[in-house]
Amino acid sequence: MLNIEIHGFGVCQTYFWPPGAVELEGRIVQLMAAKPYAKDVVVTIFPSLTEDTHAEIRPFLRIVTTPEPYLDDTVAALQRLGVYIEVSLLEKFFPAKKPDS
Repeated sequence: MLNIEIHGFGVCQTYFWPPGAVELEGRIVQLMAAKPYAKDVVVTIFPSLTEDTHAEIRPFLRIVTTPEPYLDDTVAALQRLGVYIEVSLLEKFFPAKKPDS
């Protein structure tokens, strides 16, 4: 699974996500929907604010995944959004299993 996290657009106010984060989520979903690995992509919005040392707001995307063969393709697609991107590699990922009956 490839998790694209959205960070730094602010905190949610009474169940509403910051508008910039929601708009970006829609653009990410649109970019990823046509990919052959789309079923393995999830998007997560984190309620956070990221600022640099000059108090400039610096939102970013964090891709959290195992070393997938489509990581480079994902980064290339997301770079079109004009947002900082970081990649955090997981050593392992264990998909959910159906509970024993």
